Amino acid sequence: MTWNSLRERQINFAVLRALGTEPLLVTQMLAWEQGLIYLLALPIGITFGLLLTLTLIPNLIISSTPVAGTLGNLSGVEYNLLQHTLPVRVQPPLSLVFTLLALVGIAILSVYLIARSSRRTILAQTIRLSQD
Repeated sequence: MTWNSLRERQINFAVLRALGTEPLLVTQMLAWEQGLIYLLALPIGITFGLLLTLTLIPNLIISSTPVAGTLGNLSGVEYNLLQHTLPVRVQPPLSLVFTLLALVGIAILSVYLIARSSRRTILAQTIRLSQD
């Protein structure tokens, strides 16, 4: 989506540069816009992920009574009470932290590449491109 947005707005950026805006200012504007989108998306995604995890995992506990073993002697009602008595602990894996760090790194790399790409556009070629 970001690359498509850059290509669609490339003519607008070229017009800004033709009107006298410095290339660094155009790049900073684009980087600020994309960085803000990523900074808002990350906490929203983490919040909804935690909310779904904490509300759905307690409901996914196995609710059938085992046939053999120590718990096989319990009645269905006793087993159900035992299930609701024991607290559910969610143990996130360590790989989840690495995945989050990788996603943040990808977002930073994406903003950098977009800013670099916007600086390398040739003004005359971009403006002439829209005349076709």
